[in-house]
Amino acid sequence: MNEDDLRRQAEAMGIAAGFHDIAGTWHDVKPEVLAHLIATLGEGPPEPTPAPTGGGCAFLPGPIAAGKRVWGVAIQLYGLRSRRNWGIGDFGDLKTFASAAAAVGASAVQLNPMHALFPCYRNHISPYAPSSRFFLNPLYVDVEAVPDLAECAPAQEMVASTPFQRTLARLRAAPLVDYDGVAACKMSILKLLFENFHHKHLAESSSARARDFQAFREDGGKLLARFSVFEALCEYFHATHPGGWQTWPIGFRNPDSPEVAQFAADHERAVLHSTYLQWIAWKQLRRVADVARHGDMAIGIIADIAIGCDGAGADAWIDQELVVQDVELGAPPDPFCEDGQTWGVRPWRPNVLYARGCSPMGALLGRTMQWAGGVRLDHAAGLARQFWVPHGLSGRDGAYVAYPREELIGQIAAASQEHRCLVIGEDLGTVPAGLSDRLRQSNILTTCVLYFERSPDGGFRPPSHYPRLSCACVATHDLATLAGFIEGRDIRLRASIAHDSVAETETALIARHETTAALRNALTRNALLAPSATLDTNGFTAVVHGFIASTTSALALAQLEDVLGVADQANVPGTLTQHPNWRRKYPVAVDTPEMRENLAATADVFRRHGRL
Repeated sequence: MNEDDLRRQAEAMGIAAGFHDIAGTWHDVKPEVLAHLIATLGEGPPEPTPAPTGGGCAFLPGPIAAGKRVWGVAIQLYGLRSRRNWGIGDFGDLKTFASAAAAVGASAVQLNPMHALFPCYRNHISPYAPSSRFFLNPLYVDVEAVPDLAECAPAQEMVASTPFQRTLARLRAAPLVDYDGVAACKMSILKLLFENFHHKHLAESSSARARDFQAFREDGGKLLARFSVFEALCEYFHATHPGGWQTWPIGFRNPDSPEVAQFAADHERAVLHSTYLQWIAWKQLRRVADVARHGDMAIGIIADIAIGCDGAGADAWIDQELVVQDVELGAPPDPFCEDGQTWGVRPWRPNVLYARGCSPMGALLGRTMQWAGGVRLDHAAGLARQFWVPHGLSGRDGAYVAYPREELIGQIAAASQEHRCLVIGEDLGTVPAGLSDRLRQSNILTTCVLYFERSPDGGFRPPSHYPRLSCACVATHDLATLAGFIEGRDIRLRASIAHDSVAETETALIARHETTAALRNALTRNALLAPSATLDTNGFTAVVHGFIASTTSALALAQLEDVLGVADQANVPGTLTQHPNWRRKYPVAVDTPEMRENLAATADVFRRHGRL
């Protein structure tokens, strides 16, 4: 096949033969990359299942539907400190924080993804590269709130022991989350609690607790059963086949194989243990979310849904027709990443997705929306197209693959209405023309990040120019906090990692100084800051939050990092060991007057600008 025919075939299959990067430069996709993606995509199953189309609209909470403006706080749950947690923020801390936020008038608390990670690889910690997007991370369980602890003497004795308490004190005091240490403590106790539950409830009685567990299993169906088997298999093969399910003996690589069925029967207790962890996590999160959603919050807890899953994880093993294995999602080159990006996560095959009526999207959203008052869709541009990079290559060697946008939006709208759940699309980066308008047309809030809301002259867009159906914020987890932005900390960090020259760094810092000056001008023009005002970082943060609060966006979110004056960001894209991504703890404990005072001060800012 000659190159022209190859490009025509690619375009016919929804694979773009070239792309514009964020600067508008055109890149032709290499023929060998097109050939690889054509082979990878393959033919979709016949007889597509009818799907809801994008004609419907997503649900809007009452105040937003009535044209009012609300506010909330975005947090990284793992980073919450408290006097009682086990070294990582947990669902008990979330309850405390959500109650404090609601008490001062917040309508929402947005979380990092709660997705299940990897039981045997505790340092595989990115919430955006999960094992499964359908299930929860049990490290967030508040162990002391599990009812089985009250009737399990061995667990009580272990927790009360001096060595165990010393370990907990060390984990709490650490400035970064020690995932290995936290997992060792939590899983040792949860194992005892499961054994107690199995003995006292499952094996010898039909207690209300046992009936609730069985109802959870039935409601989870085949998906939960397969996930639990996968977790048990991971633990079983970890010592001998640590490279993921693709390295397991061949009979165990297929969830429908006789070998897997026999394993599930022979290791029933290990499988039940995995289900038990999901059950107690689900119960705790659902309880916290229900209190927030049906209490004083107009929205409640906002869940974050990653765009893909890790290829070594449960979702990829469970549905191998849907999840692509030999490509990664990523992004084309941009000023921050000259070689583009690869994210280490696998996409869904769009032709398989379309053939199934996009029902996997409905199932994923439905499972999350059972507890969430809102969901944030990470990389919402992926509803229209996703950037596929053959495994092992750089973002320079990727191509955009089209997705069934209208059918996906239809599924989102239907699930949103069924569960009365707000939807936010993170439409940052290189977004297809018209997508943001299309999302808002369907009542899906788009995302406006202050740093990126710039006018052609380099100034900042006025607050009145923000779309009503949008979520306004200063930054995201992947960007500098406001304190770090002002200091240029992200620039210096990137320079140290990329070994930029002194001249390059100085140029970037000068540009940042000009950006900060433009921001001060915007604050002054909008009567938020006197021209001669001199403010410390905390004072400047309050003024910037006033700018966000005064926008016409229906929802405004303050990052907890900014509320507390934190200079370091949660994640630096493109880094692994060079930065403690997804580990930083907040400097103020959630159960202290100082946290409540900081939230109250932030609430005052939003309230003064007319937000509920």
